[in-house]
Amino acid sequence: MAGEVLSERAKLLKKISEADVSGGGNKIRDGAGRLAVKRLTLEQKFKGNVFIAEFVVMSSRKIPVIALQTKGDIKEGQALDIEPNAPGTEVSWVQNLSKHETAFGAVKGFILNLYNELDATNDDILSTLDEVTSERNSAYGLAVDYETWRKVTDKAKVEMVIPKWSPVPEALDMQAQVQQWIANLAAQQAALTQPPPHTDADAPRH
Repeated sequence: MAGEVLSERAKLLKKISEADVSGGGNKIRDGAGRLAVKRLTLEQKFKGNVFIAEFVVMSSRKIPVIALQTKGDIKEGQALDIEPNAPGTEVSWVQNLSKHETAFGAVKGFILNLYNELDATNDDILSTLDEVTSERNSAYGLAVDYETWRKVTDKAKVEMVIPKWSPVPEALDMQAQVQQWIANLAAQQAALTQPPPHTDADAPRH
């Protein structure tokens, strides 16, 4: 059984490395900024094989957004006031490799920009993909820039928000610093969710 799983994983990684670069995404709102990788995974789920990129938002800014189609009270061509994902929050980018052929190219394009190796060979990408989606989580703390755009899908006519990735040249040099920033942020958020310490005044009375 384990051999079958590894074989399927190897096939998916190879297909991504050989794909044409394209785009796709969700859960990232309209905007632009910089994201830090928290974890990259390749998983088998109920709906198929998926590549999942989990990020922490380092910085973000609003961009002009125009509706591409009429839906409810929103009219085609209408300017939309969308707040981007706030710094310090977590976002994810999910690509279903079983349902969407374009997902392979989208993941490849992301990896090329994450490592700022736009001329990498398919063999290089295959090796990188295997490394970053393993338990070693070697991409943790790498930064990548993004700016979203919108498209309407051909079949379902769904309006999607898609991130366009751009490399951060100093990403590898600042990786350790970003890792520490993510850890500090997580500790601060955990402290905010902790209940206040009990005192004698809080003790139940008999």
